[in-house]
Amino acid sequence: MTTTPFFFVFEGLDGSGKSTQVRAVADQLREGGWEVCVTREPSDGPVGAQLRRWIGQKTEGFGAVAESMTDDALTLALLFAADRQDHLRRVVLPALQQRSIVLCDRYVPSSLAYQGLDGALSRVIQVNASFPVPAWTFFYMLAPQAAFDRLRKRDPEGQEGDAFSSLQRLQIQEKGYRLAMDLLHRCGWPILPLDANAPERELTEQVFDIILQSVVSEK
Repeated sequence: MTTTPFFFVFEGLDGSGKSTQVRAVADQLREGGWEVCVTREPSDGPVGAQLRRWIGQKTEGFGAVAESMTDDALTLALLFAADRQDHLRRVVLPALQQRSIVLCDRYVPSSLAYQGLDGALSRVIQVNASFPVPAWTFFYMLAPQAAFDRLRKRDPEGQEGDAFSSLQRLQIQEKGYRLAMDLLHRCGWPILPLDANAPERELTEQVFDIILQSVVSEK
């Protein structure tokens, strides 16, 4: 499978620390003189902005979509795919053309993990099949209970909603991620599982070294 040089994706449950790692790795790359584009999905574009309004970001995380939107997995997959196409066109591909290192917080694996569990996996795969494959996907693995505990520390007043439903949601999402990563690995995606319980600095150095080796080999 052909991968996309200079394109790196960070995946994991809410609370896994992936977004913190994106920022830390970007800072270290910039200190080394590399041009870095940090981005995310849903994107900040017109489709992504609408998705973000629909996602209960503050209280529910990426995986919980407001009831006012839709609970149909295929409809959601198509909306996320539309945002992904727009995001690639506006942000990712232009940055890659400039030989910037692109670090993306969530990408295709999130769609497979979140929308693929509701009986629509084959269709979710189909609508995402044409998108570029990253050079590496870093998957921050964390048990749902540990992720939940981290999220509760951010929100000690319990404003995230019902504790059981939040933990239950993380458990479902973790199952979806494992299925998605196994599928993508068998399809040839380069995926590196990482223990999200490891010290932050250790994780940053490990990912930084892999990215550096990858981009230097493309020079």
